[in-house]
Amino acid sequence: MRFQKNLKVIKKILNDKKINDVLIATGNDFSKRGYLKEAFKQILDYCLELINNPSSNKKFWAIKLTKDNFPMHPSRAPHIVFTTLNIQKLYFDLIK
Repeated sequence: MRFQKNLKVIKKILNDKKINDVLIATGNDFSKRGYLKEAFKQILDYCLELINNPSSNKKFWAIKLTKDNFPMHPSRAPHIVFTTLNIQKLYFDLIK
């Protein structure tokens, strides 16, 4: 239940018209915990809705990808260089 409250806040932030660039940084650890993986999937579902909405101009970024192709967490990055993030690919990597 707590995640649904967090998801509502995340959606509110993503809906803010002043925010165009969104950094996603998860690392690999979440994929080992089923509940976090499902939570991340729901966040990505919403990101996909935004990408498919012609009036949305959101751009999603990662610092870099981990060896498992997930967005690296900043605490693990040797240096910060932003790269565009393919939300569709990330979503399908997550659900396979």
